[in-house]
Amino acid sequence: MKPSWFSIAKRPKWIAVLLAMLVVAAGFAGLAQWQLERTFNTVGIAEAELPEVPIEELVVPAQPPRQDALDRLVEFEATVDYSDLYIVSNRKQFLDPELIPGYWLIANSYLEFENQPQSLTLALGFSEDLVEMQSVANSLAGSQSESVNIIGYLEPTEAPGILDGNVVSSLSLAQLVNLYFDEPTPHLPSFVIVQQGPIPSELDRIKIDILDERVEINWLTAFYAIEWIIFALFALYFWFRLVSDERMREIEALADLD
Repeated sequence: MKPSWFSIAKRPKWIAVLLAMLVVAAGFAGLAQWQLERTFNTVGIAEAELPEVPIEELVVPAQPPRQDALDRLVEFEATVDYSDLYIVSNRKQFLDPELIPGYWLIANSYLEFENQPQSLTLALGFSEDLVEMQSVANSLAGSQSESVNIIGYLEPTEAPGILDGNVVSSLSLAQLVNLYFDEPTPHLPSFVIVQQGPIPSELDRIKIDILDERVEINWLTAFYAIEWIIFALFALYFWFRLVSDERMREIEALADLD
């Protein structure tokens, strides 16, 4: 009588092999789970996350901001330094659904961050007119500032741009730090677009298009996750094939006896 596949699979030898393959498959499944956790990333701001939080919760000195910290409202106290005012060109003012070209006025500021002095770049206001912006910058130059409470959007640095007088074509913190200071000075690795605080009365409050919350897929890690799942399934298939081959050998041995 020919042995059935299940009669062979129930033998202790093949049950032991099955357990070994299950351990291997579980390892591959664990690696697939690890890759899947890195595949889906939530970016942008959900409505429930919009209220401001202390800046210390989202910023780490000398480290770039996390993706989920961008466009978040932060709150802190700082003293604005009006001795070095710069104008950033190539700016867009979001007036739903339009984007209006213009300029930002920016300044350095000082704050106590985790009991350590730090400087932080602030974007103070917007204007479509460069002449008006220069006038505001000139009127504020050298003004004295007291520590004020500030609320604004946390944003990442940009690539260095072209400097023409006091007009820069991008908001690069690495470039600005070299303009602010002659010696290395602690500076937070993000800038803040002020929404409440020292906004010059002649300028408009900067309005940006906040990125809505969405899920981004890392297709490379998704591919790796699928690959590990295939390996896990193959481990079980490998056991199935071993049992099948054993059955075929026994059937052939019985046929030779006949």
